[in-house]
Order: sequence, then C-alpha cells, then structure tokens
Amino acid sequence: MIPSIIQLAGAILLAILIFLRSDKQSIQSTMIVVTVQGKKNPKIKDAIKETWIIRIGLILVIIGYLLQMLNVDSQYLLSLSRLYKLLITMIISLVLIGLSMFISSKIANYKFDKLKPFDMNGNDDNSPNGGLVIKLED
Repeated sequence: MIPSIIQLAGAILLAILIFLRSDKQSIQSTMIVVTVQGKKNPKIKDAIKETWIIRIGLILVIIGYLLQMLNVDSQYLLSLSRLYKLLITMIISLVLIGLSMFISSKIANYKFDKLKPFDMNGNDDNSPNGGLVIKLED
C-alpha cells in the first residue's frame, strides 16, 4: 500500500501541471520568456518551479515502483478496513503533495533570487546563446 500511495502522490503532482491548468495558463506557458536589460523575468521563477514539480513527481513515482519491486510495505496498513485505507491514502498523499509543492516553491525562489539581472553584454551566465533581448530606452 505504501508504494502505491507514493506513486499516487507522484502521479498527482505530474497531473497538477496538466489537469489543473486553465487554458489561459496553458497558453502563457508556451509564450517566449523575453529578457530585458538589467531585469529578471518572473516567468523564469514559474518555469523553475514547474521543472522541480515534475522532477519531484517523477522521483516519487520511481521510489514507489522501487519499493513495490522490493516488496516493501506495512502489514498493519494492509490489514485495515477499506475506509481507513482510503483515509490514510488521502492524508499521506496530500502531505506528500503539499510538501513537494512547498519544496518546489522554495527551490524556485532560491534559484530565482540567485539569478543576476540580464546583461546583454554577456557578463552573466544565465543568458543562452541566441537569446532574444528587448532593450528599453529611458
């Protein structure tokens, strides 16, 4: 039961990015992130957070499969009634999902804060080759 709960939490994390995303959010996620001289685009933070949600979701699914292959489980949980199994599954899944979202958000904030504002003269390590830049005149 434990491996299934972990797999379920990982699958829900991956599904959050697909099923709970509105049409507007889907369209916005495909838009190009344009950098502006001397600024950091907040869309970068969203992209970092999404990346970490996907990573953690996949890690949970893999851990769940590994535990299942190793036949790791709790006999106590398996002996409970269906109602208790359902409640425990929901509680543990929600805790894992909440913790994963919290961790993803903290990592995104940390990495975004470490980013330097864009420098079109190439004095930063964050700008990819061939990137698009808009220079705003004051």
